[in-house]
Amino acid sequence: MSSIYNAYIPGGVPYEKIPEGSPPGRDSHASSVSGKSSGSPLAGLSGLLGKLGDKDAINAAADSLGCHIYLLYRLLHRAAGGSTAYFALPEEDCAAGAASAGASLARTDYARALAKLSREKAAFPDMSHETLNSAFPGRSQGMIQVLSTADGQLNRLNQSGLK
Repeated sequence: MSSIYNAYIPGGVPYEKIPEGSPPGRDSHASSVSGKSSGSPLAGLSGLLGKLGDKDAINAAADSLGCHIYLLYRLLHRAAGGSTAYFALPEEDCAAGAASAGASLARTDYARALAKLSREKAAFPDMSHETLNSAFPGRSQGMIQVLSTADGQLNRLNQSGLK
């Protein structure tokens, strides 16, 4: 059975080659987060993480984003009539929240990596709007747009939950 995630299980080892023509797997999303996909809002985040030079933070961010992208792709794949057999993760496990849990655990690893860097007094990059614009021309605008949209959406959800 062919799968987009059969070549890498987070925390595991490769055990099967991804068939040619399959959608991108872990290596592709890791390269997105490592800055190889210029123009993507992820490239701005990856550039900032790259300045920290911490592989744990970079890998945890890639793992968390990969799980979210996986969930979105899986929904699109099924809506387009694709088979659940295409994925290594069984449908019932995905429906029960396994991929969401994976994203949350990876985000926990990311938070821990950043907290460790903070405790070690690592030199974090300047996060000001001006610095981001000059350091990542073009890419910062996409990242700022994603952040602004998400911030507004989350604030609306939060406010509606308080009523």
